[in-house]
Amino acid sequence: AYENVPQRIVQANSPQVEIASGATVSSKAIMAAVEQALAQAVDGGETLAAVEPFTIAVEDGTYRASADGFGGELVIDVTVEGGKITDIEVVESQETPFIADTAFKELIPAIIEAQGPVETVSGATFTSKALLEAVEKAVSGVTEAPAEPFAILVEDGAYRASADGFGGELVIDVTVEGGKITDIEVVESQETPFIADTAFKELIPAIIEAQGPVEAVSGATFTSKALLEAVDKAVSGVTEASKAAEPFAILVEDGTYRGSADGFGGELVIDVTVEGGKITNIEVVQSEETPFIADTAFKHLIPAIIETQGPVEAVSGATFISQALEDAVRDALRIKEGQ
Repeated sequence: AYENVPQRIVQANSPQVEIASGATVSSKAIMAAVEQALAQAVDGGETLAAVEPFTIAVEDGTYRASADGFGGELVIDVTVEGGKITDIEVVESQETPFIADTAFKELIPAIIEAQGPVETVSGATFTSKALLEAVEKAVSGVTEAPAEPFAILVEDGAYRASADGFGGELVIDVTVEGGKITDIEVVESQETPFIADTAFKELIPAIIEAQGPVEAVSGATFTSKALLEAVDKAVSGVTEASKAAEPFAILVEDGTYRGSADGFGGELVIDVTVEGGKITNIEVVQSEETPFIADTAFKHLIPAIIETQGPVEAVSGATFISQALEDAVRDALRIKEGQ
């Protein structure tokens, strides 16, 4: 029955055909389904047209637009070449990464191929609709201009600036050479290390390449925005000039001196050896700090202090420990506050 009824319907160009003997119920079911499908495809006697492509009302170029997704604002750049959409780039997304990334991977090439709306991705309906809405806005002229490069209003040099991140103050040094940003160094960060370090690794070269704002790193939006804000401050002159830290004033004779300071977990006690008027060794005698954090910090900080003979940059994620070690060195060398 299933093999013969559809063929008869096609040949008759009508769902009303002779019922197959011995399969009355099945035959009627198939004809009813075909009739229902035809009814859905007709509206007022006219066949429904396929989805219309987007109306591209802009000239060739790149256009920015946004729409509200499930998690917040979705911002995209749409490139038009030869009157067609040739590229769609997600600039900022607050969507759940493992859901949205899969949706974007499927939707973007489909939209470019169709040059219009496509079926939403199952499980990511809000994200899909936001992307489609933003694309339509972009090509219809309801857009925002792509981000402008930073206005570099300072002379060549290194400039310090800060901004509030997710965990606290983020402090950076920005180097300008030939009127361009050539280096960005994180001086102090209260952000979660495994999140922030990945974000900095991605953002810093991207900012230097773009010489302006770039897309926030998914999952590290606050950290990304703080870094961008601090860079903007640094190159616009809202800064604190970056100066190399002064070496410690070593006023003690050669020998080994004990010093202490309060760390994150309790008292930190160290021995500092001075030879030839210079620090030659620092040994941790007592530490109440979390071992796997403190040991890494000490391994990094101690040789750095000996090399610079002065304060060094705090280790990310171990700010209190870093400050305690510096204070303990000052205590050992009998350095008074302000020296």
